[in-house]
Amino acid sequence: MMVEWLKLNYETIIIVAVLLFVVALIIRGIINDRKKGKHICGGNCGTCAAACSMRKPGLSAESDFPNRHFKISVKIDGMVCGMCEAHVNEAFRSRLELEKIVSDAKKGETTIISSIPYSEKRLKEILEPTGYRVVSSSIIPVDE
Repeated sequence: MMVEWLKLNYETIIIVAVLLFVVALIIRGIINDRKKGKHICGGNCGTCAAACSMRKPGLSAESDFPNRHFKISVKIDGMVCGMCEAHVNEAFRSRLELEKIVSDAKKGETTIISSIPYSEKRLKEILEPTGYRVVSSSIIPVDE
C-alpha cells in the first residue's frame, strides 16, 4: 500500500524535497549574513532609514561609513580620577559601537575610535545622565 502511494505521488515528493532544500539554503544564508552583521532585509541597519528592530542605540541612517574610522575627541567636565575614567568608558561602551576608547581624567578628555561619527548631541544624551558633562567634541576621519 505504501509503495503504491509512493508511485502515485513521486513527482509531488520530489517537488517538496526540492522546495525544502531551497528553504534550508535560504535559512542558512540568512544565518551566515547575521553572523556577518547583515540583516534579513539584506542591508546593515546603519543604512536603513526605517526604525529597524535590529538597530543598536546610537545608529542612524547617516551612520554607515564602510571601511572608515573616526577619532572623536570629547572634552568632559567632572572626570577627576581613574574610577571616573572607567565610568565614562563604560557609559559609552554600553551604548555605542566602538573600536577603542581611552579616557584621561587629568586632561578631562575621552578619545573614541569608531566606524560611526557620533554627534555631540548623542554623546551628551549618553553621558550627562551619569553626572558627567560633555563640554565639546570634535571628529576627524582616520585612515585604517
